[in-house]
Amino acid sequence: MEETWLRVGQAVHGHLGWLAVAALVHPALLLRRPGAVPRWAVLAAVGLTTLVVAGGAALYPTYRTEVRPGLFALSPAAGWWFERKEGLAVLVLSLAWTGGVAAWLVGRPVDGRTSLRRTAALAFTLAAVGAGVCATAGTAVAVLARF
Repeated sequence: MEETWLRVGQAVHGHLGWLAVAALVHPALLLRRPGAVPRWAVLAAVGLTTLVVAGGAALYPTYRTEVRPGLFALSPAAGWWFERKEGLAVLVLSLAWTGGVAAWLVGRPVDGRTSLRRTAALAFTLAAVGAGVCATAGTAVAVLARF
């Protein structure tokens, strides 16, 4: 029964990861245009990214003890790619929060709003690219290892 919940957790984590990629692209595109800050898009992107990374952290202990040894035995290259994905996920989370804070500051009475808008857009763009790499790595490893 526990294995079933692990598989469900992995599947939900993977699907939400791809959804986070799309959610990160949305504010990256909207912030490139002048006008109002897309607050709901920013909130959704930061919130969903945080949820996905937290889900990955929750799955990590089981991954480390039950999945990782078999993955490295099957393909050391895939195992190391998956290990790099974890570090990249932390960077993605940091970039999403950087974009969120910068976008929030765009609406505040401070100087440099245009550069804050650009900073937010760039942070969300980089986060989306990184999240795409993470999601691709997770999907490839899931297919390879047949989780």
